[in-house]
Amino acid sequence: MTDHLIALKEELPQLSIPQLIRVAFERGIATEAQPVPRSTVHRLFSRTGLMHKTAEPSEQDRRRFAFAQAGELWMSDVMHGPTVATGERGQRHKAYLIAFIDDATRLIPYAAFALAENTKAFLPIFKPALLRRGEPMRVQAASRVSSGISLSRRGCSKKESCFIRKSPQKVLARNPAEGGRASRRSPPLPCR
Repeated sequence: MTDHLIALKEELPQLSIPQLIRVAFERGIATEAQPVPRSTVHRLFSRTGLMHKTAEPSEQDRRRFAFAQAGELWMSDVMHGPTVATGERGQRHKAYLIAFIDDATRLIPYAAFALAENTKAFLPIFKPALLRRGEPMRVQAASRVSSGISLSRRGCSKKESCFIRKSPQKVLARNPAEGGRASRRSPPLPCR
């Protein structure tokens, strides 16, 4: 059976282990009398070197940003924080951490909590970053935050300054401000 499973994985490398087990049952390679545990199949494929994903060539450049000088690119990210009590009645509201990071130096120009993740909450946090570290050449921000922002309207004077609106559908590069959170944003695993 192991030879058949290896041949099946080589024939259909894009399928996951549960999908391969399902195909093995459909093709008669495995039967109900002989169970095929996922962990055993994973171990078999790992030993034979079939668990390594092959990189598909892509026309899009997905390298990390790598600017040499400080102030060439600031990236911003919004993280969901705890709920906090606000107002006289102590109503609970969600807090969001809005942070900026310099791409070249990994310096945090400024970060603060806000009660919303929109442009109105973004700008009061962006202003102290500008006052502390000067004006960057580029600022990358999520599209939900940066819509309608123009650096020239916000007191930035450099002609080459620009906002890069990061679309959630097409990520050009991993944002270092996000750290290891990419795994938590991935879709949930299917139930057994």
